Amino acid sequence: MTNFELLNNIFTEEQLFFISATAIPEININFSEETITFNTTKTYNRDEISNFLASSNNSIQEYKNSFGSEPMDETTRDNITWITDQLRKLEVYLNT
Repeated sequence: MTNFELLNNIFTEEQLFFISATAIPEININFSEETITFNTTKTYNRDEISNFLASSNNSIQEYKNSFGSEPMDETTRDNITWITDQLRKLEVYLNT
């Protein structure tokens, strides 16, 4: 499974945009087509972002729980760590 497939299995395209916007504002990442483009027309609603954070954290936890007692491979763990870090950055941005 590629990094794009892993992310696409956990999040919707809109959620992935919010994550990517945290890392690099005004960049639109299309995970289904694996393209990156500049986008200066997006606007953000604090309630939407807050709901997104809660939903994303739940999605991550559900995904982690789906492994049960089976260990995750290193790439999967690294990807989950990266996603979680991006969500934390977005949460810091939301609370400033």
